[in-house]
Amino acid sequence: VGSTYLRTLGQGEVIGYMKSNIGTAFLKQKQFTKAASYLTEADSAVPNHPEILNNLGIILLEMGKTEQSIETLSRSVRLDPGRAWYWANLAQALMEDRLELPAIQAYKKALGIDPTLYSKVVENLKALHHRLGTKYFRQRNLQPAADQWLEYLKLVPDDADIHNNLAVIYTHIGEYRRAWKHVRLAGIYGSPVDAAFRVKLSRLMPEPKK
Repeated sequence: VGSTYLRTLGQGEVIGYMKSNIGTAFLKQKQFTKAASYLTEADSAVPNHPEILNNLGIILLEMGKTEQSIETLSRSVRLDPGRAWYWANLAQALMEDRLELPAIQAYKKALGIDPTLYSKVVENLKALHHRLGTKYFRQRNLQPAADQWLEYLKLVPDDADIHNNLAVIYTHIGEYRRAWKHVRLAGIYGSPVDAAFRVKLSRLMPEPKK
């Protein structure tokens, strides 16, 4: 915060912003305990300041206090929903807490505001779609699993194992033409489906001609 701006504030707010600056410096030095102390005091002196809350949320996540981090970062995005990095930081915290769907939604919010963040968050998006698809599959929620794995394949189109999984799903739900599509792609990318499965699918529907 600039000195000219500070002169327009009350004494408590000035102290709050000074503590925020010190806390942010400790954050950059990865001295998280000290950073958390200063930023907590800053939040008390300057309540509902989105940047202070965002920095505090990052620190809480680094300290392993995931639930507190999510709560703090959620306050930050509610106060200033137009900051892409606030949404990205919230997404990271949600991901750490294995809340995959809200994390994906938060990343999409971030990218909707600033598409240039894509290269910085794409690896997390890959992991989230893969993980959520696997979770749904294990729960036997086959269509949601397929939806998430299709999103994953937009980012990693040559994952033969996922093509295998989609072939199984589409066979179970009776979408045999789609099943054959993923059978072919699994083979192209180096992991052909099990021979017995291929025979089973052939009995349900002969392989379409290319």
